[in-house]
Amino acid sequence: MGAKLKPGDKLPSFHALCAQYQASSTVVRGAMLVLKAEGLLDGRQGKGVYVVDPLPQR
Repeated sequence: MGAKLKPGDKLPSFHALCAQYQASSTVVRGAMLVLKAEGLLDGRQGKGVYVVDPLPQR
């Protein structure tokens, strides 16, 4: 498994994630959508997808 990503880190490309985890594009896309919905990822058009610094739990 790869190194842990920290807030502000850029995720590998979509295709690299599929290859790294030997997962279909459907699975990787679904995981990314869940993480975005949870506020853990931020997609920036033309720049990539980045890890977000999550707000502390109350």
